[in-house]
Amino acid sequence: MKSENWNNCKLTVRTNIHTDLVCQTERQWAKQGYLKNDKDCGKELWINQFCRTKALYLFADEVHKASDEEVRAFFAPERERRNAKQRKLRAKQKAEAERQHDFNERRWKEFVRRDRTAVMAVLKRTLNGKRTIILDTETTGLDSSKDEILQLSIIDEQGNVLFNEHFKPIIATEWKVAESVNGISPQMVADCEDIYHYFSEIQQILYDADTIIGYNTDFDLAFLRSCDFQLYEDTETIDVMQEFAPIYGEQNENGYKWQKLSACAAYYNYDWGTATAHDSLADCRATLYCYNSIIAETSNNYDYIGLEQRERELLKRAELSDEEAVELKRIQDILEMTV
Repeated sequence: MKSENWNNCKLTVRTNIHTDLVCQTERQWAKQGYLKNDKDCGKELWINQFCRTKALYLFADEVHKASDEEVRAFFAPERERRNAKQRKLRAKQKAEAERQHDFNERRWKEFVRRDRTAVMAVLKRTLNGKRTIILDTETTGLDSSKDEILQLSIIDEQGNVLFNEHFKPIIATEWKVAESVNGISPQMVADCEDIYHYFSEIQQILYDADTIIGYNTDFDLAFLRSCDFQLYEDTETIDVMQEFAPIYGEQNENGYKWQKLSACAAYYNYDWGTATAHDSLADCRATLYCYNSIIAETSNNYDYIGLEQRERELLKRAELSDEEAVELKRIQDILEMTV
């Protein structure tokens, strides 16, 4: 039965009803272990004048102490809705994971299928006298919309230096995080020209290039574009980082994991000499070396006999580590292509 207290409450918005009596939503009462006496109890009110949701409100004389079983039964539909939502989310996440897995499988198999001609077409576009350049930048940060270029280096495919300069930033006065990585301090560039002093020279090199190679090429080009440098629409760009990822084979939830240039250089036994990573000229030379190494590696025939022996060795093991399982899958993919 509805409480007589409602006779004095003609308003339809809960926050507009002022009373000293306890008046709570049905759910609030249930959280405290109370349920309504019957279906006629309570009144539906707007929660507040800004909310488009209504709730059933009850006074204390419209509820009774309920058993634990009754309370659990009351919340059962809510739990089911929540569980259904979670199941839907998990299904979506699983579908996305499967989609990504299928994508990675297709990408790997395509990588395996590529013969020398295909790889050369992807990586080395220097026919008919076309110019290929390798470039790298060092910057004050990672955001091309606000950070600035501190060093730009460009070499050709023979390793000849086309451009290598440090720049004084126009806005930034310090970049401690970036400095700890690239070693370029404000004092080192205090007497340098800004990048626009070399604008015509850099722009001409970019215009003359048919192919631009880099390691995380999009990062470097984003910074150059933020300085108003332009590329021709048909300029090819090659990212050695993306080409190396499936070769290295490490994966995360998004597919093949991008590897640092230092990891790629170490993989191909590059000798840095007296240079170090994160000097843009040294990085250009390392990138060129890795680029040529990938071409040489993918141009050679696979040692199928060795792969078959390794497959048999892995299949004999009672248990495989995650890395060995990935290795076995890749070997089987390669051998499958030869059938």
